[in-house]
This record gives sequence, C-alpha cells and structure tokens, in this order.
Amino acid sequence: MKEKSTRATNWVIVIAIVGLLICIISAAPFVLFSVIDKQFNNPQNCAENLKPGGMLNGCDFHNADLSGLDLTGAKLRSANLIGANLTNTIFRDAYLQGADIDGANFSGAVLDGAIFDDVPVRNVTGLTNDMMMSTESWILDNEWSLKSTFQPACEGNPLEFTATYTTSGTQPVIIAGDMLNLVPSEWRTPFQESGDQLTYLKYDIRYIRLVVCLSDVTEVFNITCKYQFGSEIDTFVKTRSARLIESATGKTISETTLRGHPPICPEFSSGGSRTGSEPNFSEHVRPWLEPYVVFP
Repeated sequence: MKEKSTRATNWVIVIAIVGLLICIISAAPFVLFSVIDKQFNNPQNCAENLKPGGMLNGCDFHNADLSGLDLTGAKLRSANLIGANLTNTIFRDAYLQGADIDGANFSGAVLDGAIFDDVPVRNVTGLTNDMMMSTESWILDNEWSLKSTFQPACEGNPLEFTATYTTSGTQPVIIAGDMLNLVPSEWRTPFQESGDQLTYLKYDIRYIRLVVCLSDVTEVFNITCKYQFGSEIDTFVKTRSARLIESATGKTISETTLRGHPPICPEFSSGGSRTGSEPNFSEHVRPWLEPYVVFP
C-alpha cells in the first residue's frame, strides 16, 4: 500500500513538472515580445513617449501631426514618419537612423546634432541645406536609397536640401544611375571610407552639389563593312546621353552624348552585324565631368 502511495506521489510530481514546462513554453513568446517591445514600441508606448528622450524606435506616426513637439534626444530608429507634419518639431540630438520620412513636412524643424543615417529623402518639404548641415550626419550607403533620393533631380525637380554649387575646390557629385559606385571617393563627400568593401557606396548627402543623369544605352549606326562579292556587315556604336545637373536648382550645367568604342570590321565576312562597347566611366564620363567637378 505504501509502495502504491509513493508511485502515486511520483506521478503527481511528474504531472506537475510537465505542466510547469508547458506554462513556461507557452509564456516564452510573451516574454520575447516584451523584450522586443523595449526596442520597438507598441502604439500605446509610442503615444506615452512623445517627449524629450522618448523611446520611439519603430513607432508608426504615418500622417501624424507632431508639429511643435520637443523630441530632443528621442530615439526614433526605423520610425514611420511618412507624410507626418513635423513643422517646428525639435529633433535636437535625436536618433533617426532608418526612419521613413517620405512626404514629411520639416518646415521650421530643429535638427541640430540629430543622426539621420540610412534615411532617404523623397518628396520631403521644408528641408533646407542649412537644416541638413546642422545634423550630426546624414549618410546613405545603398544603391536604392541614393537613387531614390537623387533621381528626382533628373526629372526636373530641384533638391533644395543639397549644397550650393560653386567653382572653387572639389564639388561633390553623384551619378543617379548604374555607374553610381564608380565615382572616385575624392569626388564624393568629406566622408572618410572605412576600407570595408561593404561600405564603398557611402555618401554623406549633406555635401552633394551635382547630379549626373544618364539615359539608357542606345545603338547608333556606325559604318557598313564591305567585302568581296558584295558581302556587307553593318556596325553600330553604343551611346548614352548625359546631363550634369546643379542639384539645388535643377539647372543643367553641361550635357553631352557619350560614345563607346566602335567595333572593328572583321577580316572576313560572316554575316550579321557588329556592335561596339558601352561608354565607360574612366574613358568617357570622367574626362567630361572633371572640368565641372575639380577646381583650383
């Protein structure tokens, strides 16, 4: 009888342990989400933290009216500020890395010492270069962010947040196209490369003054290679039109047609046609650009 009682007690203990484990496993997601919530706030915490030093990482302020708020030192990493009214909002020393500010209104906002790294500037109003220069940094380091920020200049839209073009010293330039990564580091911005191969596209966009706009490649007839017995081969040259835009005003400073190397007529006719190489940066783009970028 005593043995049966002991067995029963053991089973009770086993069942209790199993139940405890089930409770722990069930609670794990809630524990995990509560940890995540410290980094990316839920809506209730977002409203409560709209204050100096507030933790607003990941908060959704899409189309919100945050005008006039004091968010000094606030953390807004990856926050959604799409279409937000940020008129006269104070972002002094705030951290906004990865925030989405598409369509936001920054008129009169205070950005002194704020960090805006990895924040593309698209359809933003009220953002001046003086405001941008007051920030700690505004670095973009991926092709999509850079193109989406500067492509509007190629579509006739001045980028008022960029610096004024002058004819003294080196004027930082960016190519809003497929040669983006070929611009020499000394032609980009004062940002110092770290040597990490993954950071070769880094631009501190506060200093950009020139945007290069390139068209798609087209093939233009060159010459016809003629052979005995009436055989012929048509040859074509690859070309691209290029414009150099003063980013702050949208003014065209220079434009040209870049021509790649033409093909060589083959020694013997084999039919078909021949096409030359595309224009490249070192032989075609750089010689055209340099007089407008580098000054004494």
